Amino acid sequence: MSKSTTVLAVALGLVVAAAGFLVWETAFLNSLLLGLASGLWISILVILVTGGLWLASYETDSPAWSIAAGAASVVGAIVLVGGGIFGSYWADQAYLKQVTVASTDAAPTLRERPALVVARNQVASQVTTVGDQKQSAYIPDTGSTETGTDRFATLIASKDAFAGYTEIVSQKVALTGQSTKDNCRFAPDAGKRLDGVLTANLTRWIAQMAGYGTFWDSNDAYGYCEASTPIVVVPLKHLQGIWPVIEVPAGVAVYNGTTGDLQVLHGKDASSVRGPSVPETYARTLWEATTAQGNWWDYVWSKVGFADTASDAADPNGENRSEFVLATTDGKLAFVTPLTRRGASTGISAVSVTTATTGDGLPAMTIYEYPDGTTRKSNSAAVDQIRAQFGDLSWA
Repeated sequence: MSKSTTVLAVALGLVVAAAGFLVWETAFLNSLLLGLASGLWISILVILVTGGLWLASYETDSPAWSIAAGAASVVGAIVLVGGGIFGSYWADQAYLKQVTVASTDAAPTLRERPALVVARNQVASQVTTVGDQKQSAYIPDTGSTETGTDRFATLIASKDAFAGYTEIVSQKVALTGQSTKDNCRFAPDAGKRLDGVLTANLTRWIAQMAGYGTFWDSNDAYGYCEASTPIVVVPLKHLQGIWPVIEVPAGVAVYNGTTGDLQVLHGKDASSVRGPSVPETYARTLWEATTAQGNWWDYVWSKVGFADTASDAADPNGENRSEFVLATTDGKLAFVTPLTRRGASTGISAVSVTTATTGDGLPAMTIYEYPDGTTRKSNSAAVDQIRAQFGDLSWA
């Protein structure tokens, strides 16, 4: 190999290494900071203090240092073991501060909509570009009282890992299931996506714009068409508290599919997007925290609280069984989940309604509980009843 060829190969290797470091650095540093903030710092502190005391004891051969090191080891073990045993319970207790329970008589009136699975099953026939289906979401038009203005939107990603999204399939779906589309396509200048590689990586850009310590779940992301402009919305979270540490909403990242611009919006500004500005996973965390409504022993054995309809194996909603995005009749956006009691029950005993838009303070959840003796039938039981009564119809 000639000297010039060797130099060229080394230079190319350095360029590739530098590019890889830039991608790795943001993700690594952000993950490290999140790990420390989530409670890892306590473990590190215990290890450093006890290790330092034992080292001092070894170097000085002093009984005082030995006693201090032994005491620190005992205290450290209590802190670490206690945190491991009680940490999740304390965290769920913190989440419960945003949860209230009321009667279904006080529940808001919600606008009806088709099931998400109905729209999702029609995406393949409505897509106009070559790509893979990503997240699907229901986008209510809370500013209109007219029917037919809501949309189901699905992000379509390019099959090229080094490219972004290609279009958003925007469907108007009637309650009877018929669908029409008014899609919007991404411009060449908007070539990034959440799972893109190198220059197509939207994740790294969001981390840089939102700041270290901010994170998100890609399943919370969604898109919609603003006229002919594709919009990608990524609801954000950050950690709050010292011990326990909980996850709370932190605004949204908004990616413009025409200009390629990225904005990070906080507070009430985040509610300017047409869909939820609160992460769907946050709403799920709140009702899951109801297992902490009792004491720690009840928590360990899941003796109290609510669950979704996952125990109903024949639930027609399938995987889309919780956090339904619905609009109230007064134009507010909410995550709604049918809930059952913990255990073998499949009957619907409550419905959770979580604010889906950010404002002042943390979004709250209200669990509207059916009175004793009025538990609603499970979804699968309702389907069985329809089939029994209308078995002569082909769709039943």
